[in-house]
Amino acid sequence: VRLECKRNTDAINFYGLYWYKDEEMIYKYFPDALYPGEIIEVPGVIIDDSESNGNVLQLKNVTEETSGVYMCNVLGEAPSFYSSSASKKLDIESLKWSQLTNACIRSNNEKIVFTPTIEICKEKCIKEYGIACRSIEFNRVSGTCALSSARSTSQDYEEPCHVDGWTFTEMLS
Repeated sequence: VRLECKRNTDAINFYGLYWYKDEEMIYKYFPDALYPGEIIEVPGVIIDDSESNGNVLQLKNVTEETSGVYMCNVLGEAPSFYSSSASKKLDIESLKWSQLTNACIRSNNEKIVFTPTIEICKEKCIKEYGIACRSIEFNRVSGTCALSSARSTSQDYEEPCHVDGWTFTEMLS
C-alpha cells in the first residue's frame, strides 16, 4: 500500500516530516540527515525503506492489523517553522473484490505466483508492492495466480476467457 503526503515545495523550505499510525509515530524523514529516513517499529506496520521518502510511505505485507488512521505532518525550516498535517483512514478489511468466472486479461499480467486458493492469491495482490496490483486471475486447477495493474476496462479484458477454469477478480475500492 502506497501512502502519499503531498506538499507544496515552493511554499515552504522543507525541513522534514513525520508519519503516524493511530497517533503513534512510525516514520520520520529529514532530507539533510546522515540517514534521512528512520522507521519506528509498530506492530502490524511494515515499511519498505527503499520505497519510502519525503513524499511516500510504502507499506508492505499489509494485514488487518495494518488498518488505522495514518497522518503525515510536514515541517518547514526557520523562520516560518511551518507545520501542516493531513490524515486518512486505511481499512484493509474493506477491500472489496468483484468476481467473474471465465474472464481474464489476456497477456497483460505483470507477475505470476502459485497459490493453493484464490483467497491467498488476493492476499498476494494486496501485499505486492513491485506493481500497483489491481486485479488477479486465478486458475483453481494449476494454482496459477496472475497479478495485474489492469482492470476490466482494459482492452485486453475478455469474457469469456480464452481458456476455461479461470476466475477474474479486481479490487473495487
